[in-house]
Amino acid sequence: KKGTHFSFSSQQSWIFNAPIKDNILFHLPFDHEIFDKVVSMCCLRPDFDSFAFKEMTEIGEKGINLSGGQKSRIGLGRAVYDALFHSKHHPEKSIVILLDDILSALDANVSAQVVDNCLTHPDMVQGRITRILVSHQIQFLHLADQIVVLGSDPLDPHRSSIISFDGPPSSFFEDPISSSFSMFSTSSSSSSSSTQSPDDHLAKILTENEENQPQEQEPINEPEKKVVAIKEEKESTQITQEELRQVGSIKLSILKDY
Repeated sequence: KKGTHFSFSSQQSWIFNAPIKDNILFHLPFDHEIFDKVVSMCCLRPDFDSFAFKEMTEIGEKGINLSGGQKSRIGLGRAVYDALFHSKHHPEKSIVILLDDILSALDANVSAQVVDNCLTHPDMVQGRITRILVSHQIQFLHLADQIVVLGSDPLDPHRSSIISFDGPPSSFFEDPISSSFSMFSTSSSSSSSSTQSPDDHLAKILTENEENQPQEQEPINEPEKKVVAIKEEKESTQITQEELRQVGSIKLSILKDY
């Protein structure tokens, strides 16, 4: 609607050949307070400490010198910086931040840190920022204000279905931390009629989504693909270097070889 600003972070992070700082700012003015806050919220500080040039480390095209988790958190940082910047400098606007499965490239420990430090950060909660997170990680459902389940319709495989759960998140599962689908699966299996109840419909979708979850996720808490740097005289350099040329006449040895 009018007066609403949208920020977006995709599952496949778009990274361009520029320093990390420029990838996060993405042509917005630099606000030191917001930038430092974003670095902490997206758990980027340990990565910066491992890079020779910190936030000014140059990223290769498509983030070739970064791990999947690092690219995901830099993409998240860009969306969060955009949302916080507009929330601070344009208080008349409502902010919506769309996060498309940003946790899929993170391990369980880093995912929990991102959710705690970023998605539930006071500035995100109190800054009129609506957060829409697409994720298969049901352990975070208890933090949601509204839950929407997407999946294929069990009555018609060629049609998608959407189920909105408007009740309190605590009642969605008896124990939101555990992935216990038993109370849904039991009712679904006991139903022999051709018409399914909403609970049975929801149970089948949740069970199918659980089965399709990836078993292993890429750990990113250890430094993986570090910045490709050329060491010369024990000093790290950026990817792009100034061209070196010799000035003077051609050596006689070169002419003889030619």
